[in-house]
Amino acid sequence: MSSNYYQFFVRQIRKPLINKTQSQLPEDAVLPISFKRYNSSHTIWASEDDEEIDISQPPVLTAKETITKVPRAELLSDRRASTVLMSEVLSRMDVPERKQKVILKDIFQVLESTTTELPIHVGINRITFRLGYIRDRSNEMIQRVTNESMATYEARPIPASKSFIKDLERVSLDDSDNVKESCVICMECFEVGVQAIRLPCSHFFHEECSVQWLMTSHLCPLCRYPMPCEED
Repeated sequence: MSSNYYQFFVRQIRKPLINKTQSQLPEDAVLPISFKRYNSSHTIWASEDDEEIDISQPPVLTAKETITKVPRAELLSDRRASTVLMSEVLSRMDVPERKQKVILKDIFQVLESTTTELPIHVGINRITFRLGYIRDRSNEMIQRVTNESMATYEARPIPASKSFIKDLERVSLDDSDNVKESCVICMECFEVGVQAIRLPCSHFFHEECSVQWLMTSHLCPLCRYPMPCEED
């Protein structure tokens, strides 16, 4: 039994340009909008003795496209044309129409509030969940199950508790060892000075990526370490 679930983020790196404010941005300022589509999977195989094999595959980039030539002012002044333009990109990436509306709303919010000319990143991750059942617990069967392609499971992920999300540990990345890596949620590289979240399992993620992820799943996207959730 399987189903697909979509996660997404819309963010702009918080790195203001010197002496640039929102009102000072030139009318012809172009803010590239980078769209990236990922596929990931999560499978739980259950056995007769109630043991479980939990198999996850990290996000894999499957499509990317960037809008680079439309000025920010034009995107905001002609929302109908802008919506059509961005919807066409999302449709080419097989993003359902019902999800597009929410993503477009967030893009316009970033466009309206931005104070920089830095790119806007839009990431869409289609997570496939699956629940399977195995009678044979032999190593050969377990290996075969592990190697199978992932589909999905009907149950929605359990979000982390609101109090946990509110009290997340925020750190400024000034350690060269940390900035060499990428955030596995959005697949973008860390930059020195950017504020990040450090989860209890010691993995780092962008602040906005972490919050959006934990609002839908209480598991670390890298190691599946469980965070406190509303059911706890």
